[in-house]
Amino acid sequence: MAKAWMRALAVLVMLAAVVAPAPAAASATVIMTPTTINSALAKLRPGDRLVLQGEFTSRLFFRDRDFGNVTVDGSQAVLHQGIRLRNVQNININNITVSRPGVRTTEIFSVLIESSRHVSVANATIHGPNGTSGTGLRAINSRYITVRDSLFQGMLDGLNLAASPDSLIAHNRFVGGGADGIKLWDNQRVIVSGNSCTNFVVVAGAHPDCIQLWSLAGRPLQSDIFVLNNSAIGDQQAFASFDPKSGSGDRLTFAGNYAITTTAHGVSCYGCSNSLFQDNVISSMPNSPWRAQLLTPGGTNNVFINNQIFDLRGRQGPLESLLPARVWSALVPSIAGLVGSQHDNQRWQAFAPMARASGMVEPVPEPATWLMMMVGFLLIGRSLRRQSRLRTVVA
Repeated sequence: MAKAWMRALAVLVMLAAVVAPAPAAASATVIMTPTTINSALAKLRPGDRLVLQGEFTSRLFFRDRDFGNVTVDGSQAVLHQGIRLRNVQNININNITVSRPGVRTTEIFSVLIESSRHVSVANATIHGPNGTSGTGLRAINSRYITVRDSLFQGMLDGLNLAASPDSLIAHNRFVGGGADGIKLWDNQRVIVSGNSCTNFVVVAGAHPDCIQLWSLAGRPLQSDIFVLNNSAIGDQQAFASFDPKSGSGDRLTFAGNYAITTTAHGVSCYGCSNSLFQDNVISSMPNSPWRAQLLTPGGTNNVFINNQIFDLRGRQGPLESLLPARVWSALVPSIAGLVGSQHDNQRWQAFAPMARASGMVEPVPEPATWLMMMVGFLLIGRSLRRQSRLRTVVA
């Protein structure tokens, strides 16, 4: 039996070697410095990796180009005036740092994405002037945008998604903001999951929300937006959709959100219809003048499941010991895997160890599965050997 098993494995390995595709053309690593911007862009080809190096004191501007799944690595650079993308497609921007703590770019929007498709911004750090001005990132008139795993520190507004449907906003942190963490307006089919807002500052004239949604007059209502497993703690309204004149939204989902606030708006959806409110935990802060609530005035055909509302006003002791436990939603959006850049991982889940926490155990693979896995490892090794021959281009 063992000999037969080994013969079968040998046959599969030989077949894999025969049918494996020929190595693809080698992609390049292109180096861009502040003095070689144009020459680096000229050398860049689809699938290449663009490495930024140095202190960029002028704003980077990419325009009118399909980059063909280029990945930008900004881990070795600082973009003091940020970056603007206009009419670009198929580009991933990773690990950029914009400005320095307490300082903002001279532009209103540190990262500006206009009329673009399949753009991802991941693992970014965007600094602002202690919550007093500026917007960290704005995407407008675009589609399939991903913003994930990034830190927005000290911005007046963190992230603004405007008329950019089929997008994903996930696992971002908004710290020390002065107004709103995330603004969503005139959108359809968006997932906003696993984001957090903390330590917002009180700025005169500002009306802070962690996540705010609104529709525009004369435009279709915002619809099919999933606000999942986000958290807001502090002096701000938490998760709100306002616009009672024209209706606020249709088929909106607020699930697993954690709202600890000093305002009445824990989760609010004015004039919402056909919407779901499930597993949200809402509480007023001990120093709050208002009782935090779940508010849905003027709504129709809405569903409410397992929402919890607490009142910590007047309670004494460390805040950590007073806070209610979170409830993580396992709801899977109907648009999961369909939104965000096709070149990013499209991971929207905010609670990665869900399966482990529920006691689920993966079954042991069958012998045939083991064979396929081993063949897969051989193919991966072949691919890695090919990648080791990739060339580096210094512009």
